[in-house]
Amino acid sequence: MLIAKPAARKDRSHVLRAPSTYDISEGEAKLGQMVLSRRDDTGLITLGERSCTIGRARPEENGAWRALVALAHGRVPEKAPPNPFLLRDAAGATVAAAAPARKAVAVSHAGREYRFKQIGFFNTGWGLYPPEGDRPLGTVAKKSAFSFTILIDLPAELDPAVQVFLFWMRLQRELESARNSPTTTT
Repeated sequence: MLIAKPAARKDRSHVLRAPSTYDISEGEAKLGQMVLSRRDDTGLITLGERSCTIGRARPEENGAWRALVALAHGRVPEKAPPNPFLLRDAAGATVAAAAPARKAVAVSHAGREYRFKQIGFFNTGWGLYPPEGDRPLGTVAKKSAFSFTILIDLPAELDPAVQVFLFWMRLQRELESARNSPTTTT
């Protein structure tokens, strides 16, 4: 089981803008770090000597800009094709892909497909499910209700970088829902 904790020291000189950094460990042994950029939906995973990047398949694509241009030309905006998040190794090869859906995330890795979704309305944990089935293979959840420690309890045969990528997807979805939630001011 992997454990993710917010990094004790913030690295302000990081290449990602406004990053959130998490230390990744297995028991007491530190394996590496995961960095999430809140501004541009990118990430970086470093586990030992291995380094992987996270980003959109088409980072230059901006769906809002495309819709605005279509409206300016008097056309109805077309629905943009899915733009999945990709986990790429240092050589640029895709290790895993995750396409956000309405209530889940479709994940593919090593020729297998999974669903990654929140376990329940009141449960903040996320489960990794096989394509068919209602029993999770593993979870990514807080250690306790008020803890900042995240337990990544996924199958051992799943690549550790993919396990951290799923933790990154959970954070990404939570940030996205926070950005889209209506705020009330009086």
